[in-house]
Parts: sequence; C-alpha cells; structure tokens
Amino acid sequence: MARFDNLSGKTFGRLTVGEAGRNVHGNVTWTCVCSCGNEVTVLASNLRGGKTVSCGCKQLEDKTIHGEHKSP
Repeated sequence: MARFDNLSGKTFGRLTVGEAGRNVHGNVTWTCVCSCGNEVTVLASNLRGGKTVSCGCKQLEDKTIHGEHKSP
C-alpha cells in the first residue's frame, strides 16, 4: 500500500476524521463524523482541498428561505 498522510483525528470544517478506508484511483478515503452526528466517507483530497466540509447539512443550512411563493 502506498504511503499516505495520516489525517485521523483532524478536523476539516464540520468533519472529524476517523479511520482510513480503501484506496480509490490512487486516493485514500476516510470515514468522518460530522458535527451533526452523520457519518460519511470522503476522499482525502476533498478534505485537504476544502471541497468537502460537512455531510451535506451545511449546504441545507446555507439555503435562503423567504416564505414568498414562487419568488427567485
């Protein structure tokens, strides 16, 4: 197995890294726990690059809700 950076225990956004998973196309996956409690598997490059910062809960929270019917 190729050498990789140990990200275990580090935090990226809302995700805390747990165990390393399998190697996908030359990139290691990590099992992470989100601050909301959900567990997700994320590519190491997406964690280090800041592309993945939550399980998806942050994206839902960031949506604007207006209360107006059919408004942009």
